[in-house]
Amino acid sequence: MTTAATPADIEALAPIVKPEVSAALLASDPYLDEDLAAWHAASADRPRLRLLGDVQVTAGGQQPDAKTAIATEAIAYLALHSTGVTGDRFAADFWPRNNYTIKDSNPKNLLSIVRSWLGTDPLTDSPCLPYAKSAGRASGSALYRLSGLLVDWDLFCRLRSRGEARGAEGLTDLVAAMDLVSGVPLSALRGGGGAWLSDDAVADVHVMTAAIVDVANIVVTRALDEGDLLLARRVAEKSAAIESGSDRPLLDLAAVCEAEGRTAELGATVRRIVTQHGAVVEEDVPADTYNVMLRRGWVGLTQAS
Repeated sequence: MTTAATPADIEALAPIVKPEVSAALLASDPYLDEDLAAWHAASADRPRLRLLGDVQVTAGGQQPDAKTAIATEAIAYLALHSTGVTGDRFAADFWPRNNYTIKDSNPKNLLSIVRSWLGTDPLTDSPCLPYAKSAGRASGSALYRLSGLLVDWDLFCRLRSRGEARGAEGLTDLVAAMDLVSGVPLSALRGGGGAWLSDDAVADVHVMTAAIVDVANIVVTRALDEGDLLLARRVAEKSAAIESGSDRPLLDLAAVCEAEGRTAELGATVRRIVTQHGAVVEEDVPADTYNVMLRRGWVGLTQAS
């Protein structure tokens, strides 16, 4: 049982890593398991930020009331600017029509709210949002950078890297990465907010969705090869639900349907692929997708189902 992916596809998505490179990758992230356990822990000792779905903050500090939505967005913004962002840039991105700088009350107050909400990093006893160090810098140019915040997107990328480095034994890491996905990335930000997402490369939803689709494809392929239909379906359905714009999730789901013997659902899934391109028959979809359908014997199913 195989998915729509060919061996060349899988090699491109998860290339074989040389042993010495694999060892270096594994050694470079010794705290991944500890961080993943902290993410799934019932307590909020370490603050958490969910980006792979509806954006949500879980933290043990003082949660704001009326300002929760904009504070959540600010935390997402700061987390995605992992190398830091200047106070003036933060002010300009959140109040683009007000010509604010970090000296104005709104940006300063919002950062104070974020600092109180995230609280202290228990690993360092320092604030998760340290005060920007302005000594020797021009006004507004000091960097704000989060510390100690667990972010699902960061964990996803680390799990993917380790899973690929471990080769055949890395499937558990890739499944753990997919378990972090709860919906369309960067969803449910505050109404009227998130304008910075449209022109900020660090918050590219398409990069996140493409990574999810790639990892899901590897997991589904390996799960079908091993006969784990439950895992294959769970991951294929999750990938298909994130609105990536790619045909690969539905092609994977079609392969799962075929492996399960669900002929009617297979035909309906192929029809979904055709429909999302505004087409009528399989021959009208993009060539790469059509070639997969042709190779798998799925051409004509939309008429038969």
